[in-house]
Amino acid sequence: MLGVGVAGNPATAIHPYHHATVEKRSVALTPIIVAELRAAVEGGDYGSVSEVVRDALRDWRLRRKIETLEIEGPSEHYAWPAPP
Repeated sequence: MLGVGVAGNPATAIHPYHHATVEKRSVALTPIIVAELRAAVEGGDYGSVSEVVRDALRDWRLRRKIETLEIEGPSEHYAWPAPP
């Protein structure tokens, strides 16, 4: 279940983490993935399928950042100070 946005339009719901307007998208999923999403909600792990998808996307974004650091190495900004 999506949040209710401007004038009852869920596509304009405010995202609780970034306080920005949320854009609604349609995605084609296999029946197995749909069943897993529903099971996560019905099992009480999440309040909605949208929450499951947002959580999975946050994990994906984090994994990509980690992979980038592994490939490129840490920048000076993130490097530990040299020992004395």
